Amino acid sequence: MSTKVVSTKLNEDEYTKLMDACNIEGVSVSFLVKDAIMMKVDPNYLMNRIVEKMDVNPEFLSQVRNKIKEKTRKTLEAKEYTVDDLRIALGLKPVEKK
Repeated sequence: MSTKVVSTKLNEDEYTKLMDACNIEGVSVSFLVKDAIMMKVDPNYLMNRIVEKMDVNPEFLSQVRNKIKEKTRKTLEAKEYTVDDLRIALGLKPVEKK
């Protein structure tokens, strides 16, 4: 399969932000740009990447959970939802109580 080159023009500030993001994630600019493009053009790309990572590393989901906690600085707590909550989420009217 042949490859094609994609280029973009970034000003110095944009390029610095791109490099900072790459350094934080530990990936190359090429990898980050390709990942971003593929997520936009292929609706299944992200799910396929997640499944691949889960196959390679069974601890992947706990790493994701830890990363979310780190980024949001919140703990993930289970919440119980009522039938009315579900009805509202689905755009239905809550059942009127008599």
